[in-house]
Amino acid sequence: MPSESDPSDPYRPHPLSRNGHLASFFGYAKLPVRLTAGGVREPVRLGDGGQVILHWWSVKPSADETRPVVLLIHGINNSSTTPYLQHTMQTIEKAGFLSVTLNMRGHGHGNEVSTPRIYRARADDDVKHVCEHIRTQCPRIAALYGMGFSMGANQLICFLATSNRSSAPSHDSPGSSPRLIDAAVSISNPFDLTALNEHFKHGIARAYTGLIAQPLKKILWQGRHQLPISREQFWRGMLSMSVRNFDTHVQVPSMGLETADEYYSICSSRQFAVSIDVPTLVVNAKDDPLVPIYAVPVDQLRKNPHVTLLVTERGGHIGWHTGYSGISQHSWTDSMAVKFFKKHLQGDAEQALGSKAGLTLSPEPSNLSAKL
Repeated sequence: MPSESDPSDPYRPHPLSRNGHLASFFGYAKLPVRLTAGGVREPVRLGDGGQVILHWWSVKPSADETRPVVLLIHGINNSSTTPYLQHTMQTIEKAGFLSVTLNMRGHGHGNEVSTPRIYRARADDDVKHVCEHIRTQCPRIAALYGMGFSMGANQLICFLATSNRSSAPSHDSPGSSPRLIDAAVSISNPFDLTALNEHFKHGIARAYTGLIAQPLKKILWQGRHQLPISREQFWRGMLSMSVRNFDTHVQVPSMGLETADEYYSICSSRQFAVSIDVPTLVVNAKDDPLVPIYAVPVDQLRKNPHVTLLVTERGGHIGWHTGYSGISQHSWTDSMAVKFFKKHLQGDAEQALGSKAGLTLSPEPSNLSAKL
């Protein structure tokens, strides 16, 4: 039996994670032990006066730091204290990287909404501001990597395709701007938000959209005096029982749009699948109970020479819970991400990508489109 610590192994589900719902639960909750949220929290003021908070796992790096940094972007309603992120940060640090989670607007302890803008499904400018902040504060780091989960993966891919260039010109190549993020990993990306919300209309997915909508109301309450929406729109948002209803009454008017479908079209990373120009690993599961596999732009991703797409038969949503005894807290995708970033550091990212962006529908254990 292969070791669970060897990321070259195909994904083999833990015995307790034989369906997408269980895999998602155990992957998210990381039972039975939760890590303590130590480290250093660094508030970062954004260009419009808003705020995000960087949570460094161990220490805030100095200007002389040379270790590579991995910037994690959480899913909707999550933060740096969410169990799966805590374990990913720890895994990355143990591998010799510095790990830091970007707590988006309104997410994480003490991160109050202070401008007429709350969390959105796309945040190119916020991600760029943070990447430039890290690059400025730590100019000697070997690399800056990005790793996004769920809606955070959607935000990351949008950023990579549209805004992944520094505002400052390159010293080595005058007239050009250096990339901010050197390589990236996308986990459980919904890609097509219109398809996602259509999926939420059916079966048990209707319960998920109700659960996702509830924490959004806390952020809405924080921004009640800031958002450019009417009293009626505010209360309709507070009473929403689905993400689509919340977006219709809050996100759409606050952005000056007409419909939720317009908001989803603007914010979906599917449109940028062919535009990614840094080595990127994309991982989705066929049994993801939140993200239907038809929302993933398989053909477009396969055509992009910078992308490797791994689709597993099982794994759930931010799950990929693995191990062979007890309630393991090991995440297969964490191991895959670490190996991918290490390969990039060694200068053989193309080897890390394996056979470009394939897709297999075979059952475990040979359920990979490419093996790292």
